[in-house]
Amino acid sequence: MMFAQANSEHCRHKIFNAQFTIDGVAQDKSLFGMIRHTHATSPQHTVIAYSDNAAVMEGHDVEVFEAKSASSAGGTSAGSYEKKAPRATC
Repeated sequence: MMFAQANSEHCRHKIFNAQFTIDGVAQDKSLFGMIRHTHATSPQHTVIAYSDNAAVMEGHDVEVFEAKSASSAGGTSAGSYEKKAPRATC
C-alpha cells in the first residue's frame, strides 16, 4: 500500500514540483519546470510537455495492417491481415 501511495499521481506532483539541490547547488526550477524549460528551448518533435499531466510528441505516417478473418471448411476462422493506407498521426 505504501508503494502504491508513493507512486500515486498526488505524490508525483509533490515530487515533480519540489525544489531540487544537485551537487550542493539549489536549482531555480522544479522537475516540472526543468521539463517545461527543455521544451521551451528545444521543442523539436514535441507538441506539448507536461500540460495538464500530458506530453505529446510528433508522430510519423505508418503502414497499417488491419485484421481480417476468413472461415475455413471446418468452420474455424484463421486470421490474416490486409495492408491499409497510412494514417496521419498527431
